[in-house]
Amino acid sequence: MASKRITQETFDAAVRENIEEFEMGAEEAIREAVEQFESQGVDLSNIVKTVPKVSLDGLQEPTHDVLQVGAMVSQSRWNN
Repeated sequence: MASKRITQETFDAAVRENIEEFEMGAEEAIREAVEQFESQGVDLSNIVKTVPKVSLDGLQEPTHDVLQVGAMVSQSRWNN
């Protein structure tokens, strides 16, 4: 049976929801999200499990550093 997968954005949204809606701390929100997805049989090996960054104006950064580097590499391939 193939494992289910989610995107980084889906994981980050679940963590944000735990923080905002359930007033969890960041580490607890991540732990809860991991437990919930794993209980549903989701493979999280492709997911960065850190607290999403928040900019000074309070808005969440669009992606984790790892995903930003991947996007830059992909973009540089198209520019060359």
